[in-house]
Amino acid sequence: MSRAKGFSEFAQYYKITGIPRFLIFDKEGKIVTVDAPRPSEPALKALLLQLAEG
Repeated sequence: MSRAKGFSEFAQYYKITGIPRFLIFDKEGKIVTVDAPRPSEPALKALLLQLAEG
């Protein structure tokens, strides 16, 4: 499988239609969200704090 094909399948599965797309992973490497807020948005800090608390 080529890299481009692998990315295409990944993008289709997670419905990625544009770049940039922000994803958040937990400590085990599992995806928490495939549509995280932009780093400049206060909602990202709130989400990260919520995840850190458990």
